[in-house]
Amino acid sequence: MRCPPRVMIVLAAPVIGMLLAGLPFAGPPAAAGEVTARIEIPQGEFTVGDPIELKLIVTHPPGAVFDYPDVAGPFGRPAPAPATTPALGSATSAMSAEGVASLMVEEVKPFEGGEPVVGRTVWSIRMRVFAPGPRVLPAVTLGYRLAGASERTEVSTDPVTITVASVLTSKQEDAADIKGQWLLPRHWGPWLMGGALALAAAALAIYLWRRLRRKPRIPPAPAITPVIAAEPAYDRALRELASLLASTLLAQGRVKEFHVALSEIVKRLIGSLHGFDALDRTTEELLADLRRQDLLSGLREETGQFLRAADLVKFAKHHPARAEIDHTVDAARRIIETGRPAPVAAGPGLAA
Repeated sequence: MRCPPRVMIVLAAPVIGMLLAGLPFAGPPAAAGEVTARIEIPQGEFTVGDPIELKLIVTHPPGAVFDYPDVAGPFGRPAPAPATTPALGSATSAMSAEGVASLMVEEVKPFEGGEPVVGRTVWSIRMRVFAPGPRVLPAVTLGYRLAGASERTEVSTDPVTITVASVLTSKQEDAADIKGQWLLPRHWGPWLMGGALALAAAALAIYLWRRLRRKPRIPPAPAITPVIAAEPAYDRALRELASLLASTLLAQGRVKEFHVALSEIVKRLIGSLHGFDALDRTTEELLADLRRQDLLSGLREETGQFLRAADLVKFAKHHPARAEIDHTVDAARRIIETGRPAPVAAGPGLAA
C-alpha cells in the first residue's frame, strides 16, 4: 500500500524544518513509555585543543531515575573509523591506530541552560580533541529504573563522528617548536642601593657600639631623700584637738566616737613625752607606767580622772550631759599644756 503524497509531505515537514534551521536531526519522537538517548554535537568548526560542549539528551516517561553517565569510560576506548571516513593520508592512519587516546573528557554535569522539560533529561559533556581529522565517539550506555519498577534497564546512544581541523595552514607546514625561556632584564640599581644602605647602617652601628664601649660609665648619683622635720608632740596634740572640736560628731550625737578620739589624742601625747606606746595600754596600765615616771601627783590624778571619764562613755554606754563633756575637754587641754616645750633662753650676744 502506497502512502499518499499529502501524508508523506506532512511526515517529512519536521525533518525539512530542522534541516533548514541548521539543527541536528534527532530522528522521530520516542513512543509513549519508550526511553531513547542521543548525543548532540554543537554547530561550528573545531580545531585541535578547542573545548567542545556536547549534549547527552534522554527522552523517557516521567519519574524515570537515571544513573550518572559514565562518558570517560566509553570515550576512552578506541572505536572503529566510520565507513565514509575521507582519506587523509598518514595522519588518518596514525589517528586510527591511536584510537581515542588523544581525547580528554573534562567535565560531565547536568545541563543548566533552558527550562526543564518533563520527560527529558540533558547532560552537558565538556571535552577536547588533540588530533585533527574525524573522531568516532562510541556509544554511551545509561542505566535507569522506571517509576514504580525495581528492575534496572539500560539504554545506549548511537556512535557519532566529530571532525576536528588542524591549526596548521597547510599540510607542508611544520608545527612550531617550543620557545625558549624568556629572560627578564635585570635592574641592578635597586639592589646596589639597598646593599649600600645596609653597609652604611652596619658601619654606623659598629661605630656607636665602640664609642659607647670606650666611654666610662658614671654611677648614678644616689637619690637624696628630703628630711622632713617631725612635728612636735605638743603641736600635734593641739592641732588634733582643734580639728576634733571643729567636727560635727557632737552635733550628730556621736558622743562615743568623740570621747574615743579625745582619749587617743591625750594618750598619744603622753606616750610621745615619756617614750612608750600609750595607745595599746588600758587605763590602769597607763597609770601604772605614769607612777614610775617622775610626775607630779596632781597631774597623775587628773590624767586618771580624765581617762576614767572617757572609759565610762566608751565602754559603759554612759551619756554625759553637755557640761560634763565640756569638763572632760578642759581636762584634756590641761594635760596637753603640760607638754608645752620650755622657751629657749636668749644668748648673751642676742639683743633683748
